[in-house]
Amino acid sequence: MVISCVGGAIVGRRAQGGDLGVQLGYYMLSSGAAASVIVGCVEGWRGAFDAHREWMLRAWVYNGAIITMHASAIVTAKIITLIGGYYSFMRCSEIDYLIQSDAIAQQFPQCVTSDPYH
Repeated sequence: MVISCVGGAIVGRRAQGGDLGVQLGYYMLSSGAAASVIVGCVEGWRGAFDAHREWMLRAWVYNGAIITMHASAIVTAKIITLIGGYYSFMRCSEIDYLIQSDAIAQQFPQCVTSDPYH
């Protein structure tokens, strides 16, 4: 569980564009999964096995949602690539990271500024 939460935190920063909404989704799901496991273990130690079972099922659902989000993102990216014609906004720093070429000034003249965060 710890490995999946830490891995989700690492992946959440860059996954699917790294937008704030994506990061928030990863962090919320992993926090919910971790909290469910902790509460489930506490309920198990108290002897409330019905509550333990409910919390552990919640943890599985949260982890399943994270895995499903990964799988659906991969499939959706492949479909969008095949269809073509999809456009999205990107910061100049993201374009620079993806292309890593001096041709950026010719292809994207608006990215040639003195502002490094433009």
